[in-house]
Amino acid sequence: MTMEGWILAGQSNMEGSAPLDDPATDRVDDTRVMSFTSAGEWEVAREPLHRTWESYTPVHSILHRRNPHSGAEGITDAEMAERERRTQFRGAGLGLAFGKARADATGGRVALVPAAHGGTSLNQWMPGSEGEERSSPRTLYGSLLDRVARARTRPDFVLRGVLWYQGESDANPSDSPTYARRWADWIAAVRDDLDAPDLEVLAVQIGRFVGTVSAPSQTERDWDRVREAQRLVAQRTEGVRCTSAIDLGLCDDVHVDASGSTRLGIRLATMVDAPEAGPDVSRVEVSTPRIDGYVRLRVVTTGVTGAWTAGPLPGFRLTDAEGQGIPGIDVVDAHRDPRRPSDIEILCTPFPREPREFHVSYGLGYDPVCRAVDDRDLPLPTFGSQPVRGVDHLR
Repeated sequence: MTMEGWILAGQSNMEGSAPLDDPATDRVDDTRVMSFTSAGEWEVAREPLHRTWESYTPVHSILHRRNPHSGAEGITDAEMAERERRTQFRGAGLGLAFGKARADATGGRVALVPAAHGGTSLNQWMPGSEGEERSSPRTLYGSLLDRVARARTRPDFVLRGVLWYQGESDANPSDSPTYARRWADWIAAVRDDLDAPDLEVLAVQIGRFVGTVSAPSQTERDWDRVREAQRLVAQRTEGVRCTSAIDLGLCDDVHVDASGSTRLGIRLATMVDAPEAGPDVSRVEVSTPRIDGYVRLRVVTTGVTGAWTAGPLPGFRLTDAEGQGIPGIDVVDAHRDPRRPSDIEILCTPFPREPREFHVSYGLGYDPVCRAVDDRDLPLPTFGSQPVRGVDHLR
């Protein structure tokens, strides 16, 4: 029987940053799920999946030493690895839950190939980064290629896809505008270099952030740009699917907690064989004429299983064409459409009579409150400005 192989790539939320002693952290071994460890050995998967301090490829040691807070000055790689092994208290992520959910779905075995590293940018993941050769194990890309090549020497290993959770490090004015192009290039490159043109890519939109930043090094607009780039690349690229972590709990200012990581892993597994990629916005239109001066809009969605969550669905914003708020016009409430429960109805304060464009967005900003999930626990991804259709009928 073959093992379905999945690469785990990205930065800290893929590496796993939830506390290992969290009661929600999975400590149950499952022999159906194997891991190709950082040291290059096969074992039954267990947390932490990523033990970068024992990596046989040098890139992880190089990156640890570059971290100004690593305290690695004056000690050997072996001493640094031993210290990390003894002191690590974080490391629970989404990979184990994903593997178990896939094993449940297929009735077979799953192989995880952890390759992520915290704090890394998309440029660091590109082929030939740092001026190194494309296949150099001194780079994240070359290390990924090497790890997959070694995993493939196992006769029952069959590569299926890659899980991708990265983008927080690119949420800045320099990198966010080009994220979509660069990520699409990375997907094409990894498919080509792994000789896997049908390699599936399951991605996570970057989630919430409640920390402090110093503008202009990072802005909410850049955070939104990266999220939207991830949604659109998945929408436009065959074999790429994207879910969201926007509604999940955090264990610090940016990292998904243990229970949220479990839900996220299951979400990714749910999307693998689904006939549709998962929820997304299709269009926004006027639902009904003015009622007592108020306006009802309908967010038409695709890929929804069943109905949206009952109750209020916050997170929607009404803006002009430039994404700026419109004085005197607000979203009053949003909930699933009682006539079409796979769509969402938004109640807005009255629109002005003069001609102008109106747009709706969802989940903008560092820390929005978003609750829209369907019957499979797949969330509506955050989305940028969508024009409202049918406004002329209100005049």
